[in-house]
Amino acid sequence: MKCNVTHLIHYLLPKIGRKLAPEVVYRIRVKIKAGENMPAIAKAIDVSRTTVYKIRLNLNLYDEPYALASLIQGQPRLLLAY
Repeated sequence: MKCNVTHLIHYLLPKIGRKLAPEVVYRIRVKIKAGENMPAIAKAIDVSRTTVYKIRLNLNLYDEPYALASLIQGQPRLLLAY
């Protein structure tokens, strides 16, 4: 049995987030403000629905398409107690 080690390492490495091109983010913002539903936006712009939902959530919370770099999101029980 041959095992592809690079394939296994790919899933073990932490996910590195990437940002969409500013033109794509602008198109998503315009469609969200126009009141279109999320699956239609995802299909029209050819991004995942999860991406559209995350951008909409960040726009509602921070007025920015991406969360601030200094912000730590998570459940309080998972954060370390000092």
